[in-house]
Amino acid sequence: MKIQFFLGALLGFVLISTISGQQLFEDRSFNDTRWLQIPEGAKVNQIQFFDEYAQRLGLTPDSEMKWLRTTNDQQNGIHYHYQQYYKNVKVYGAKYILHEENQYVEAANGIISPNLNLDIRPQITAADALQIAKEDMQARVYTWENKKNSESIPIPELVIINTDYPLWSGQMKLAYIFELRATNPHSFKKYIVDAVDGGIILSFNTLMSCFGEKGTAHTLYHGDQEIDTELENGEFLLKDLSRGNGIQTRSITGKIYSDSDNDWEKGTNDQKNGALDMFWGCQKTYDFYKSKFNRNSIDGKDIKISAILLDTSPYNNAYWDDKLYTINFGIGDNVTYKPFTAIDVVGHELTHGVTQFSAGLEYLYESGAMNESFSDIFGKSVEYYYDRPQFDWLIGGKVTVAANSALRSMEDPNRFGNPKYYKGASWFKGTADNGGVHYNSGVLNYWFYLLCEGKSGKNEAKIDFNVQRLGFDTTIQLAYHMLTDYLTPTSTYVDARTASLQIAANWWGSCSDAYKQVAEAWKAVGLGGTTESADVQILNNKTSLTSCKDGLYQFEVRLINLSCSNTYALNTPIELSYQVAPKGAIVKETYILTEDFKPGQDLKYTFTTPVLLTKPSTTFYVTVELSNDVDTSNNHFTVAIAKSSANSAIEHDILLSRINVSGSPCPNNINVYRGSGQAVYNGCSIIPINTAMELRLNYKDTTVVIPFKTTKSTYPGGQVPIPGFDIPRTFLGLKKANGVLVYANDTVTKNNIANFQVVFLEYTKKDEIEMFNNFRFDSSKITLNIDSFNTVQIINKPMRTGFTLNCTGGNIINSNNFFIPALNDDLSNFIRNNIKFSSTIYLCADIKGLVNPKLEYNMSQQLSGTDYESFGMKDPSFAASTRIIYRNITGGAIFTEVINNASVVPAEWRHKIHSIPAETYAIEITNLCLKGSVDSTTGEINPDGDLIIMDDLVITADAVGVVDFDEVDFNILPNPNHGHFVVHLNQPNQKSSELQVYNAMGNRVAIIPINKDVQEVKLSSQLPSGQYIILYNSQNGKSIRKKLIIL
Repeated sequence: MKIQFFLGALLGFVLISTISGQQLFEDRSFNDTRWLQIPEGAKVNQIQFFDEYAQRLGLTPDSEMKWLRTTNDQQNGIHYHYQQYYKNVKVYGAKYILHEENQYVEAANGIISPNLNLDIRPQITAADALQIAKEDMQARVYTWENKKNSESIPIPELVIINTDYPLWSGQMKLAYIFELRATNPHSFKKYIVDAVDGGIILSFNTLMSCFGEKGTAHTLYHGDQEIDTELENGEFLLKDLSRGNGIQTRSITGKIYSDSDNDWEKGTNDQKNGALDMFWGCQKTYDFYKSKFNRNSIDGKDIKISAILLDTSPYNNAYWDDKLYTINFGIGDNVTYKPFTAIDVVGHELTHGVTQFSAGLEYLYESGAMNESFSDIFGKSVEYYYDRPQFDWLIGGKVTVAANSALRSMEDPNRFGNPKYYKGASWFKGTADNGGVHYNSGVLNYWFYLLCEGKSGKNEAKIDFNVQRLGFDTTIQLAYHMLTDYLTPTSTYVDARTASLQIAANWWGSCSDAYKQVAEAWKAVGLGGTTESADVQILNNKTSLTSCKDGLYQFEVRLINLSCSNTYALNTPIELSYQVAPKGAIVKETYILTEDFKPGQDLKYTFTTPVLLTKPSTTFYVTVELSNDVDTSNNHFTVAIAKSSANSAIEHDILLSRINVSGSPCPNNINVYRGSGQAVYNGCSIIPINTAMELRLNYKDTTVVIPFKTTKSTYPGGQVPIPGFDIPRTFLGLKKANGVLVYANDTVTKNNIANFQVVFLEYTKKDEIEMFNNFRFDSSKITLNIDSFNTVQIINKPMRTGFTLNCTGGNIINSNNFFIPALNDDLSNFIRNNIKFSSTIYLCADIKGLVNPKLEYNMSQQLSGTDYESFGMKDPSFAASTRIIYRNITGGAIFTEVINNASVVPAEWRHKIHSIPAETYAIEITNLCLKGSVDSTTGEINPDGDLIIMDDLVITADAVGVVDFDEVDFNILPNPNHGHFVVHLNQPNQKSSELQVYNAMGNRVAIIPINKDVQEVKLSSQLPSGQYIILYNSQNGKSIRKKLIIL
């Protein structure tokens, strides 16, 4: 297969498609599984995945998913790529990718052909299929007939393929697939021949066209450049053995380019024909993929790069050969084109090889257009990084003879007849050029340009857009991981948009600024709206895809508000429907919102009208409709439901999805530490009221059994009523535990487990100093949770401060040379998004009776000196930072503050004092450190990493009064108020006293003299609304506190 720049004239009249606003339209095939979000708490790893989801994916016992490769991204995510087989026959184009984080699959995407059932015995031979294709192609000379070529006769591969390939809306058939390559006339063509009746299902052109020693190359296009050559037999060769398995350039005649002094001069025929540019471009493209993505050559395994200059006759093209793995460059005709060896062209062609060994985007229609675009994107990126003075956004601008001409423009695709708007006025809709692969590449090209440079204006639909610049460094990473980790051979533009937003959400957060810019760029090219626009997604929410024994099945869907700002108000109608695909009767239902449907929220809806299945398997099309939804591609899914057999395994299946723990770890008599469970019944028979079940809480060294009986009948698809339960205080410290739901009739027990964490502590009282002496701390009053990329040790340094608690980080660069931490300009969000680099200290604060209680400690926040700004961090001090959360009696957060006074070694040792808000019971101190390591000899934390050191943790106060909260010595009326109230004293013998007003931080904001039993008080109007504490100090030294609410 070859990839060329497209050089033909524009094909005259282009039909203008009608676009309704910015709505997206997508093939209905397999939408439920094309992009699959795994429910939180499912805990399925990549080994278990296809067994757990076989039914949902339609994988029959004769289907098999075979592993292809594994890739990693810069956030330490792992992506497993699989190919579907049926009875050991490849299902062509059916590839599926599992996205794993923290050892569990969180999402999956791709194509799986469900519920296959066909005969795999061919009725014609491979030789018959080859002859049928040759009669259709009618070439005079094939490549294997030319003695100069080493190619052999193609061997057709038996596959299963969809008759509408690369779409999936047709029938699945057994077929032979192979490529015919001819030299006279010059043509490469892929054929798909029906293995039963010999009919040609599809044929299409596969000529993907672009349309040791240090030496100096005086290149044709890029000035003087340093090159690495090899010295052999006294001659320097355009050959490089320092990169992978080598880079070799030669003429089509077999000539090896050589020079006597390694100064490759201007004016030679080889220089004029572009041989030097070709060689230098190969080296720089290799360097680009290695330095930016840690990719070793085209295939990631250091395959040899072979570049051939077609210099025997004028040839206006360049192409990648996917069988011989060579790149081939014409020397032009010097009338319209010069040699096709400019660096963007070289990078373009080599990227076709990268695409072949990653996403494998088929060279047809939208997938082919994206294949071309990714080559444009990375071809121009190579030029940007290695010849920035001459960089522009023109594709092939240096190889055209005419001034101000080029093959394509990424900055303005319309300039050369390419679309920059999806299915807009310039969108190519015919079958020529393999469905417009060189034309329709303009959409993704323009999207990439917008993110690199930023731009505002109106798009073709007259819709305003404003894309803020992300820059080359960020955008190439996004594009590369779309190509290598998410896209599959038949991916469409809608898939590319979904992939990019999925990556952006994983890396930066779903409503982060970067995420918004990615969405805004897609809006600009006609795909979807912004994150501020209305956008609701519908997903299948039911694990079981099998009906009950009588054939009844109820659909349950989940709706997600993907907008970052749009709220659907209370009482908004939502129209839902399902039908037997493709044209069965439609069942419609209307759900009226019972509360506001806010950004980021999701809700579940169960159809009241059940399905009655009569066939072994039935495919349904499920939709949702809301007003103003800008992205309709995610408003439907297709799902196949199987009719249950009499002995179905799911007849009594209960899924325990999670255990929630709420309350405070501190001992108190007001609020107990409580737990609750969430479970759904996926079975078919009704579970009657008073059915006995039990919840087993398994700690490391003990099990607590909580028996209960159901309080109502549980119907298929309903929630199992697990009552709330107390978490017994049988230990002190932190324990990780799991809960197991036990039901005697449960037929699937492996989904009955959910994990949780429990902390129990005693109070730390005033002036009890934790000094971490003797390498320990009081574990009854303080405990630690250490995450995966963090190390905590108590270290004794007598010459410094003695025993201290030391926290450091881990690796910040993964095996693919990507920066692991997620970037965010807000410190609170930065800590929350990178919690795996942190450890948290838990303690309970006994502040009852304390006046102006404070949390005090000594701290040093030290930076490693890493150049974090080169990774995009605007504030390197974030790399060693602290967050403190104060929680009330129920465990709710009262106040959060962050501290980052980090400096490079030697860091300053500081004494920190924080006012503890009133109503505080528990305190959590989270220390985040990015880079760190442990000395392999001593086993101690290396002192040169990002490091936080703490010592002398203590709770203090200004003074201690005698406080009796049950005695009421004064009243405040009204309360709440607006800062204007009356104080009623219940001690008439007091001649004078005063009130002190404290805010929630414990800071005194007012002192009010009191000299009569009933006194009016007016506080400053500058005090903000909120909760305050009024402290009454009487003449006899008695202190009493009351809560004041200012509206």
